[in-house]
Amino acid sequence: MSLAQNVRQFMRSAGSTIISAEFVKKDGSIRRVRFNPRDRNEITGFGSNVNDPNIIRIRDLDLAKKGIPAWRSFNVNNLRVIRTRNNTFKFGTLD
Repeated sequence: MSLAQNVRQFMRSAGSTIISAEFVKKDGSIRRVRFNPRDRNEITGFGSNVNDPNIIRIRDLDLAKKGIPAWRSFNVNNLRVIRTRNNTFKFGTLD
């Protein structure tokens, strides 16, 4: 099973439990997000299909609560940590 498949399986098994993830953005900075993997709120006005299986789209709960457009994506290859209340997976080396 690929890393992307493992991450997606982790997200499916979490149900609607809040997941937090930490990943490296394209610019090299670290982003931390919290999201509900079952959030299916519509992307209005600017959504496009993603063909790369390593890209996962999520809706950042903290931004959504502030009324800011909250759809974000990350590449599973850039994950550092992903966790639920009961499970934590660390990827690569953490500084």
